[in-house]
Amino acid sequence: MTNRKDEPAKTYFRANGRATLIQGKWYFATREGVDVGPYESRQQAEAAAKRLAAALRTVQDPIAADKIIREFMYLKRADIRMP
Repeated sequence: MTNRKDEPAKTYFRANGRATLIQGKWYFATREGVDVGPYESRQQAEAAAKRLAAALRTVQDPIAADKIIREFMYLKRADIRMP
């Protein structure tokens, strides 16, 4: 995994996929240290992680990345509330 501009080198460990089960719901963690979720299934969490990763792929600015992550999480919560 490559680092963004001015981002310190990090060591990453990922076991079988990105999703983690926490109290019966699935989440994934960003490299910025944000847990995103909950999702009903591992497949949903991993698909969301791929969508977010694609959105962040060309972002070099950590502040811009944080904004994209927060918007992604806001839209996720808005989807949950929809009847």
